Amino acid sequence: MLHPLSLLAAALIAFNDFYLKRSHPGLLSGKLSDFGLMFFFPVMLYAVFEWVLYVAEKVGAPVVRPRWLPLAACALGASYFSVIKLFAAGAALHVRLLETIVPSRRFVATPDPTDLMALLVVPVTWTFLNSYDRLTMKDTSAHGS
Repeated sequence: MLHPLSLLAAALIAFNDFYLKRSHPGLLSGKLSDFGLMFFFPVMLYAVFEWVLYVAEKVGAPVVRPRWLPLAACALGASYFSVIKLFAAGAALHVRLLETIVPSRRFVATPDPTDLMALLVVPVTWTFLNSYDRLTMKDTSAHGS
């Protein structure tokens, strides 16, 4: 998550949500966060998966690092995003989750199928995670199938 591309995506989301959407509402500011999110969210999920594997290994559990981890992070991120953008109930659950995590802030999520164009970023995210995953592997035999 500390890779410059991940930090850039997070900065894009923050700048768009806290400045552009308020000062310059419109089509561009309405979609920028979605594109940033479709890069950052799978990277965050990948980091969580990595942390769980790390903790499991530290407590002595047998750990087989699956080769499909980058794909799983991208698929889960894209699926979650799609549910929020397609279904009012999904958007409502998302808002409840965010407000549980950050109770001092109010959130809004409006289903908008046109936001699904941000899914175009997912193959880029997968390529990034897959190449990062290969670089960080010390022993390729530790990959699961």
